[in-house]
Amino acid sequence: MRETVFGKLERRGREQGFKQGVEQGIILGMQKFLSRLLQAKFGTLNQEIIDRVQNIESEEAMANLVEKAITASSLDELEFET
Repeated sequence: MRETVFGKLERRGREQGFKQGVEQGIILGMQKFLSRLLQAKFGTLNQEIIDRVQNIESEEAMANLVEKAITASSLDELEFET
């Protein structure tokens, strides 16, 4: 059975939506992990730090920050990218 043009567009749209959803889920999970890591290492976080973590939208930037946070001795050592 041949797929119609509309069917192809619909399928591509679902695939793209699924991919974007997965990427957003990964970033959200990394944001939560980073917040918990920072809180465990440095105690209660102020709202500015929480906002900075929540504003990171790049998976690569988040991964770099997690690596830095693991070895950081203070919050001042972290550079937040968005």
